Amino acid sequence: MKKRSDRRKAIPGDVSDMRATLYREKPGKGLWDLKTAEGGLIDIEFMAQKEMLLRARPDLIRPATALALSGLAEADENENPGDAEDWYFLRAALHLLSSLQQIQRLALGDAEAEDAAIPEGLKNRFCRAAAEEDGFEALEERLREVKKRVHSMAREKLQLKTTES
Repeated sequence: MKKRSDRRKAIPGDVSDMRATLYREKPGKGLWDLKTAEGGLIDIEFMAQKEMLLRARPDLIRPATALALSGLAEADENENPGDAEDWYFLRAALHLLSSLQQIQRLALGDAEAEDAAIPEGLKNRFCRAAAEEDGFEALEERLREVKKRVHSMAREKLQLKTTES
């Protein structure tokens, strides 16, 4: 049986391998793939879960990703303010991606949204959900930037090799 310290040492590599496998098995399908694509919800979930496992603090174990991100940010506010900012950003990114995903699922079922196929009414609904007043193109640019930053953070925090971007 492995000692606790040996199991904790294996966490970073195991998490990195799991995420790399998902990139291979379920590659992203573009900007509106809000879950599995680079910078999507799964990247955020993996970062939060890895950090909870590594810190091994019962007070940081939370049942939902948003709560976990808040707990990690609060824990880092005094000791690692830069890390706290990352966790707060990831919480905001999670909120954005989740809000858009919920609308996408309600309107399109399991189909992914593609710019050319998105009706104007749905584009407007996406903008309202994201509090984007400058139109759909601005929302897509914001989504691109958020996903790019999330993926950059995932590469660092999960020690990932460069993938599809």
